[in-house]
Amino acid sequence: MAEAPTWGSQLRQALADPSRARLLLIWGAWVCADWTVLIAAGVLGYQVGGAAGIGLIGAARVLPGALLAGFAALATDRLPRPRGLAVGQALLCTTSIALVWLALSRAALAPLMIVIGIGSVLATVVKTTVFAMVPQVVRTPGELIVVNSAMSTVEALGTVLGPVVCAIL
Repeated sequence: MAEAPTWGSQLRQALADPSRARLLLIWGAWVCADWTVLIAAGVLGYQVGGAAGIGLIGAARVLPGALLAGFAALATDRLPRPRGLAVGQALLCTTSIALVWLALSRAALAPLMIVIGIGSVLATVVKTTVFAMVPQVVRTPGELIVVNSAMSTVEALGTVLGPVVCAIL
């Protein structure tokens, strides 16, 4: 019976292919940025509206993406996936810049909620596009298992690093 591979060996195997390595890097960066924005948005919501502000920011972060995910996926599926991912990431970067500007200008809660709601829809697009690209970068079921395992590892790292980045900022 073959010995089960370790998470480190699976991660190395997944990173051996440049296409898979790029996809894992994109996924890890997105997860890290998503957690950073989540924490920063919560802090901003609390500063502007107290406990109710955090609740409203949370609703703005979840509801638009949940309600519009299907329509957004249909729209982005018409583009080549790499282009859709690039556009989604660029627009998410723009919403992050807008959040920084709103924070520095001490904006009210409503503009924060709008930008966070837009980011929610874009995040749904990016996440679904990344997962839709996985079958394009693997050739065998074994590689699919390795990439899925590596994506989980990278997601865990991003989940830790995002709050660290937010604390440093």
